[in-house]
Amino acid sequence: MQRTAAAVFLWGFLTLSAFGESRSFSDILPDFDEAQRAEAFSPTGYGLTTRITPESPPASLIRFSKSGLPVSAPVLNRHPPFFMESLTIVPYSSGYKGLITAYNALGKVSNLAGRVHRSETPGKDPPVFSEAARVDNAPRPNPLPDPPDASEIPPSETIYMRLKDKIFSNTYYQALITGTEDELFYTLTNFKTIYAVFPIIREDKFIARLYIEPLQEGLLIYSIMGVEVSNFYMATIDVPGVMRKRAQVITDWLIEGLF
Repeated sequence: MQRTAAAVFLWGFLTLSAFGESRSFSDILPDFDEAQRAEAFSPTGYGLTTRITPESPPASLIRFSKSGLPVSAPVLNRHPPFFMESLTIVPYSSGYKGLITAYNALGKVSNLAGRVHRSETPGKDPPVFSEAARVDNAPRPNPLPDPPDASEIPPSETIYMRLKDKIFSNTYYQALITGTEDELFYTLTNFKTIYAVFPIIREDKFIARLYIEPLQEGLLIYSIMGVEVSNFYMATIDVPGVMRKRAQVITDWLIEGLF
């Protein structure tokens, strides 16, 4: 009996030690109802697209990080015509060893190659990105290998990548990674114009931001994305749908890299 009580006490102490300073899902999103919460904890996650009009000023799901840094402002301050958000809670597993696991997963750019969207079939549908590689920042970017796993998260890191897109062919992005042991930011912008025969998204007119925070219930992965295109292409191409697929592929790449 005494052993049982001691074990319960030890389990409670370790739980408080591990999660005492961690926020809960309800702390961050207190207004989520049961259906929304269930979506967030599902494999596909919770997502929505918001169009910005003078009558509906932008309001994002998560405004500030655990430390009080702005999460969505770098996207919304660009005043995109619409923005897309998604959030997923990934249960902890034996392979998770803190945010360094997420940081190392984000560094494996080559693992983005060959991925199809979750609504498509591998081997039948073409991958969203047939090629993926780190590159340097030269006028004609040269491929670079993925680095070995790091043992700690640097305060700030900028990487460049080339993704061969099934619609847009070669696309070039810059990723800024910043973080601590408690939170991680991954901000992605295009440093070259994106084409589909004609220019679709001009340089630096696409931005996606991932925010990752360990919660009591699991690892929060939140993304917000905005893009600015001409009204002509907005009328002829389902830009929100096209870009949502790419954001989901990137989120799935991160999640699979955690294990």
